Amino acid sequence: MKTIFIPIYQGHQARNVFRTKIFKLLKENNFKIVIFCKKIKEEPYKKEFGSSQVEIIGVDFPKLHGLNKIMYNVSTMMVNTYTVKMRQLRMIKEDKNVVKYMYRRFLSIVLGNFKITKDIFRYFENKNVYREIVKYFNEYKPNLLFSPNVVGIFDTEFIKAAKKTKTKSVALVNSWDNLSSRGIIRAVPDKLLVHNENVKMDALKFSGVSKNKIEVVGLPHFDFYVTDKRSSKDEFYNRVGIPMDKEIILFCPAGVNYTDADWTVLDQLQEAVANNELDFKAHILVRQPPNSFMNKGDLELNEHVTIDKVCFHFDSNDRNDWEWTDLNMKHLADSVYYSKMLVGYASTITLDAIVFDTPVINIAYEGKVNKPEIDTYRWFYYNTNHYKTFLKHGAIKLAYNKQELIKYINQYYHHPEQDRENRLNLLKEQTWKLDGNSAMRLVNQITKQIYG
Repeated sequence: MKTIFIPIYQGHQARNVFRTKIFKLLKENNFKIVIFCKKIKEEPYKKEFGSSQVEIIGVDFPKLHGLNKIMYNVSTMMVNTYTVKMRQLRMIKEDKNVVKYMYRRFLSIVLGNFKITKDIFRYFENKNVYREIVKYFNEYKPNLLFSPNVVGIFDTEFIKAAKKTKTKSVALVNSWDNLSSRGIIRAVPDKLLVHNENVKMDALKFSGVSKNKIEVVGLPHFDFYVTDKRSSKDEFYNRVGIPMDKEIILFCPAGVNYTDADWTVLDQLQEAVANNELDFKAHILVRQPPNSFMNKGDLELNEHVTIDKVCFHFDSNDRNDWEWTDLNMKHLADSVYYSKMLVGYASTITLDAIVFDTPVINIAYEGKVNKPEIDTYRWFYYNTNHYKTFLKHGAIKLAYNKQELIKYINQYYHHPEQDRENRLNLLKEQTWKLDGNSAMRLVNQITKQIYG
């Protein structure tokens, strides 16, 4: 039986492996699977996923320090994108140090534009490997490492250990923004799997990965939308406690880690419903992101709002220690499917909605709060490299004030077909092949690396 190592240290990774067909297909291919996770997750994972074929090992690693921390910080500046430049501009205000800004820009421009500097950096980076991880490779002698997040801090350490022990490796780019915003790939696997052609170009351009190492597979966690059935409308409405005669507006706040003002937009929405400013009987279903929570401010909810519970969180200081169940996957699909439209921010939830042809309105103002332009959500997130590729299609409306928000909501209510062709073009670009077989393509790449 061939052995595969899989590090799963964040909620996204757990969802993308356990809650897709990836885990099932790996087991069906008769692989011995060794999952590495945080110790706090070891027992729950053993209970749900452990078996004679699946071993769960809880391993906590120290926070980045010393040389590791220096190398990581430098790697985040080795991508010369507009996203990185804007982040560095914001740091001037935080650090109150223009010299630091110039130093960061220098690294981005000088180190971020040349493949040779990236290769030299990775040469030294790959010399510094956690011995504890190497110990597991020497003990189990796995046939392959599969990393669900190629830029993840601990995934990187596992890829480095794989290289040191001459173990084959396959890694997935976890999300659309990773390669244009989080620095270079610090350890390049034998095969890099990406969701679409855009991410492939990011890997080529920003991390200098060789073209023959990259394979496009689609979005495995979107297979669910094609292969699974939605709940009945009665079942879903009863689950969230919303009257059947109301149309749902799904409001997805960015969360306090990204803005402290999204609660004011919710307040305006509930006022609009209460004051009959909308052309239909609406109810607002609030779905907060799994890794953040909305700042409630002075918000007092009325009867037109329901706050949905998204998922379970482990008792830790890491906001990425969330966990989805199969029911959470189903609930997300039902939520966007039965919503008349989605009102939110620059998040992947916009693409989830577009899968079901649900119109999307993005908030491009700070509600009732006045801020300097550089401090606004709009200034940064709607100008990032990855989200500009979304906006260029004209599939998403940007509301710059409450009046525009109400206008677009009413427009989409009366004409949900508006922008449909643009949504379809965006969907094709971002999902590559929405055919329910992305997980199969991913596992086939793993199998090919093992058996040749």
